[in-house]
Amino acid sequence: MCGDTFLPRRLGHRSAAAATASRNRFSTPDRDSGIGTWSLPAFTRAMREGVSRDGKHLFPAFPYDHFAKLTDGDVGALYAYLMTVPAVAATPPANTVPFPLDVRALQAGWKMLFFRSEPYRPDAPELQADRAATGAWLVRLNAALSASDAERRALLEERLAAVGEGAVVRSPFFCDYGYNLRLGAGVFVNFNCVFLDVVRIAIGDRTQVGPAVQIYAADHPRDADARRTGLESGKPVDIGSDVWIGGGAVILPGVSIGDGAIVGAGSVVTGDVGEGATVVGNPARPLLDIVD
Repeated sequence: MCGDTFLPRRLGHRSAAAATASRNRFSTPDRDSGIGTWSLPAFTRAMREGVSRDGKHLFPAFPYDHFAKLTDGDVGALYAYLMTVPAVAATPPANTVPFPLDVRALQAGWKMLFFRSEPYRPDAPELQADRAATGAWLVRLNAALSASDAERRALLEERLAAVGEGAVVRSPFFCDYGYNLRLGAGVFVNFNCVFLDVVRIAIGDRTQVGPAVQIYAADHPRDADARRTGLESGKPVDIGSDVWIGGGAVILPGVSIGDGAIVGAGSVVTGDVGEGATVVGNPARPLLDIVD
């Protein structure tokens, strides 16, 4: 990936030479013109939702909704591979995407109307069984307040999708499934946090999450008749590296928070937060003048 162009994992009928050229041009690990500074959560969101690290809608070079259901393992393997290829400095190509997809605001509107995560029934037997198993695991985790760091890490590794080196989760802690949670190295989650992980919640390295923070990946239909059907959906939440989320903050479904951002205590985050930004309030808005 380079600049504002987003290419697929599968390259269709194009030749190997074209595929190599595309990889070098758009998916370089160059730090200035490629994805060299992107975290895995940021790359995952770009692959699945067509949104860049800074929250902008990437100009689609293909229908990225076809790739929204890539597994975490596939995305991680692709990310790891791209970070090993030689870095190539490249100037982003001119945008040739036809109207209306050449207008970011209209892209966002298209997504709102047509780009949907797959609905599901939360009372499906397999999901009920998963939640019951997670509940039993939470009882053990939350009873282990006096356990050693190694013992608590072993408990986390039983259920979470990924637990980075040195990651800490203080009890009490609550989640729906656990297996949709990915914690980077050095992540710190304080007391009494609630993560509704019906789909991916990914937190980057060294991010600090204050007490009583709530992160919601679970979503519901806006239409009352649709809600009566019992269907729900999920929108992944991706939080970058070196982020600080103040106590009592609420992160709503589908939000992406860029690397190095700060979310003020008690804030309700309804939209994306850019890299290095500080947001406060309900709904959270950028804080322009910071006084230490």
